[in-house]
Amino acid sequence: MAIFKRKKDSESIPSGPSFIKIENIYLESTTKALELIGQLNGGTRIKGVDAEFTEIDSYFTKKNKEQEAGSIRQILTDNGFGEYIQDIQNSINDVKLELSSNVDDEFATIAVAGAFSAGKSSFLNSILFGDAEKEILPSGQKPTSVVPTYLYCGKVSELSIQAENNSENMVAIDKNVLAAIGHDFETRHKIQLSSFLKRLYLNVPTVSALADIAFIDTPGYDKAEKTDQRSTQTDRETAEAELKRGDALFWLIDIERGSLTRDDKEFITKFDKKKPKVIIINKADKKDLVSIREVVHRVAKDLKTDDDNTIIDVIAYSSHKKQVLYSYRKKYMDTIYGEIKQFAKKSNAESQCVEYLEKMLDFIIISYINPKIKLHDTEIQTINRLLNQSIKDGSPKDEQEYFRNRKNVLLAEGDYLFNDKKIAEKEFSNLIDDLKTKVRNIRRNKSTQSRVDVKSSVSAGNVFIAIKTANHDNFLNCFAHDNGVDQYEKFDNYTPLTAAIYEGNLEMVRFFDNQGADFTTPDDHNRNAMESAKHFGYRNIISFLEEKGY
Repeated sequence: MAIFKRKKDSESIPSGPSFIKIENIYLESTTKALELIGQLNGGTRIKGVDAEFTEIDSYFTKKNKEQEAGSIRQILTDNGFGEYIQDIQNSINDVKLELSSNVDDEFATIAVAGAFSAGKSSFLNSILFGDAEKEILPSGQKPTSVVPTYLYCGKVSELSIQAENNSENMVAIDKNVLAAIGHDFETRHKIQLSSFLKRLYLNVPTVSALADIAFIDTPGYDKAEKTDQRSTQTDRETAEAELKRGDALFWLIDIERGSLTRDDKEFITKFDKKKPKVIIINKADKKDLVSIREVVHRVAKDLKTDDDNTIIDVIAYSSHKKQVLYSYRKKYMDTIYGEIKQFAKKSNAESQCVEYLEKMLDFIIISYINPKIKLHDTEIQTINRLLNQSIKDGSPKDEQEYFRNRKNVLLAEGDYLFNDKKIAEKEFSNLIDDLKTKVRNIRRNKSTQSRVDVKSSVSAGNVFIAIKTANHDNFLNCFAHDNGVDQYEKFDNYTPLTAAIYEGNLEMVRFFDNQGADFTTPDDHNRNAMESAKHFGYRNIISFLEEKGY
């Protein structure tokens, strides 16, 4: 039995107040929308990347304690590879750039893209949230995604949401704020969200197959008719930029289209040719199996899938049924996820940098130091042979002395060559170890650094939504963080107390009484608690207030 239940008796409920029509407080109220924008422009920034990498940068300037020519810069220069110094530094800078971003690079990242109405958000809802009631990404026939949304899977026990603004600050938000952030918000308030909001990040508890995968929900590259052209271009540019961040691509098309459009092909072509791709023909439950198969094979042929190993599969999917209805390569989704994870392990900036440093060390040793050591060993063997022959032949002592001196010089040079190899191996090994340590430290700091929560004014509207929907848990959560029962601003001329009375919710009125709320303060209709109860005609609430002496 529900804790809260709208009273069903003969009392009539006036139709005047707009409070009863609320869908989302941030969509309905311009004041609340502006307050939200103010809070989203706050937050904190992840710091420490440059400081952590100070020691890494020093590898290109410092002297080794054991020998003067000990820095990696000197090693490369002495061995004729000075031209590669900038390449190594560029690779390290790529790692710094990746770590400086609020995007978590430890996940295998799948960019989910496609035209408007391809059903990207519905697809993500279907694979991430088992029950329809748990689906949180806005979806529908109107454009919804307005900023890229990153969904990190499997490392948390409960959902959490952050927004990143254009100052790269992070702000914690809730589901109601998430639901408001879309094209509807822009249309109603004439405010372009992308002018101050960069990305959204959701940590989502989900099934094990999706663990360590992050999905990027990108804006559609086109929209419905009669939308602002400037905004359409922004969506397209945003989608293209976020595609580059993906380790893999899920490209969605509506099965009603029947084939790929020119724009589809253009976007797919722009995606890194070496990275894996999956073409998902969505809403497949609209067609019979014969038609589904025809569309899948048409798309596969159009993309020359048989000749392209980077196309993992072309599948027909039903977001409604939450299942694959047909697979061109006869693969399961778990198999597809596994292949993408395997690819992503080798593709982040850190792994690429480490691989480059290891190859550079091998290149120096194999191509230069080892040949010099081999040539040196050959020369020593030759000198030994000549010295022994000179002694055997009784050659003049000055000739024998020359060979001995030359041998000693070569032995000293040999020590230097072996030491040079030892230093190169040690310096590169230290650089790689330090790089991994710094990356690990920064990632740990990113995962533990506290986020600044959205202030009470951002979540203030939630109490009105909780009252409107008779959601007991959300209602109590609104007061769980030292938010006093009388601290909330009015919404649409109501206080939380008079809003609860308007809804006829006696249990919520009792809660306010237990918490010591002020029942005498009038709302902007100039009615206090008792006056509101009498105005709306709720006899049970009137009796309760009389019993309490109000």
